[in-house]
Amino acid sequence: KEWAEKFSVIDIDASEDVKTIFYTGVYHSLLYPRDISEYGRYYSAFDDSVHEGTMYNCWSMWDTYRAEHPLLTLLAPERIDPMMQSLVEMYHEGGWLPKWPNPSYTGIMIGSPAETILAEAWTKGFRGFDVNEAYEAVRKNATQPQPTDRDFDWRDRGCFGDTPETRAGLGRYQTIGYVAADETRESVSRTQDFGLQDRAAAILAGAAGHREDSLYFMERSFNYRNLWNPEMKMFYPRRADGTWVDEATRFDYCECKPQTALWCVPYDVDGLVELLGGRDEFEGRLDEFFDTLFWVPERGNKSIHGNETSHHIAYLYNRIGRPEKTQFRVREIMTRAYSTERKGFDGNEDCGQMSAWYILSSMGLYMLNPADGWYELGSPCVESAIIRIGRPYAPAVLHISTVGQGKDKYKVSKVLFNGEELADFRIHHNALIKGGELMFVFE
Repeated sequence: KEWAEKFSVIDIDASEDVKTIFYTGVYHSLLYPRDISEYGRYYSAFDDSVHEGTMYNCWSMWDTYRAEHPLLTLLAPERIDPMMQSLVEMYHEGGWLPKWPNPSYTGIMIGSPAETILAEAWTKGFRGFDVNEAYEAVRKNATQPQPTDRDFDWRDRGCFGDTPETRAGLGRYQTIGYVAADETRESVSRTQDFGLQDRAAAILAGAAGHREDSLYFMERSFNYRNLWNPEMKMFYPRRADGTWVDEATRFDYCECKPQTALWCVPYDVDGLVELLGGRDEFEGRLDEFFDTLFWVPERGNKSIHGNETSHHIAYLYNRIGRPEKTQFRVREIMTRAYSTERKGFDGNEDCGQMSAWYILSSMGLYMLNPADGWYELGSPCVESAIIRIGRPYAPAVLHISTVGQGKDKYKVSKVLFNGEELADFRIHHNALIKGGELMFVFE
């Protein structure tokens, strides 16, 4: 009965294969994070105690902040506040915001994605968690290196004694402006992720009334530029003394190559355009990425889509005024990287992220930086969709419709929301949740 009620939140009209992929994905995406509470109490592995309240656990946050959590703000908004408060409680119980709690600190993946998830919830109007305590936790993660920060290289799934990994390499990041490659693994990806999370920290600092902190974190979010190698025109690892590494290895990046890491600053597309020398150069390099690298088979997959670092890249064309290329690339990924065959899709589910990418993209939506609340508009492969918005939002119905949509028709000439054209092919979450009609008109 509960599954039927949850599935009733969203209806689509689409071909049978799209429906199969879509609703399988809805099931997957609603499995995580898990509510481990029983009768108003829960056991915490962070302090080995039983507490009163609600607790969500099993968060694959490095993966899921990208699409899984944005999707939940539409399909399960009633769960967002207790999820956010769960992160705050983990901070109280363990002393730090977790990276991948399952059921306590695991040290898996990089960065501090909880910061982005908390900032996204605040930006999208969720007020049922303590933002002051959330910011206290975020500020600690973002400014206080672990005492053992330089004692380990913080390899994935490493054993670091009693020290949980938070922002590994933070000490150097705060003094020289980047994570040093000769001290910390995956230094380039960490530096880029820290920038995204500094943007989130700036949002939460402002929400908690700390204006100077907000300005500080906003300025610090541009540190990714310190790893820009102007001769190579890509982000490259540097040692603590400022010298470039002679040859990058896979240990300098997280689940990507230098060619993919080039695009991993979705929170400052204008800045990346500037570094690359303008929109034409940006577009050319983006074309080259998809034409030469994206569809190279990898680990039994048809593409690199199985690694989340690539999930936003097709939507970058929108930000340089080439939405038709976003539309083409997104449709291609939905068609070639997802199927009703036994494997289903490239990569593994990663607690709902792979499915959430498809669900949002199939409706023409995706977020470059979830913390800012903006959805990029793509090319829906559903003929129509209805999302019933529920609490804590005011009840509303969002209709997504298409005109002239077809299996072989990907190009959208214009998008209208409640009759008004969206010339820049984006829309804010706070407009969508009020309901209405989002119409895609195909050429």
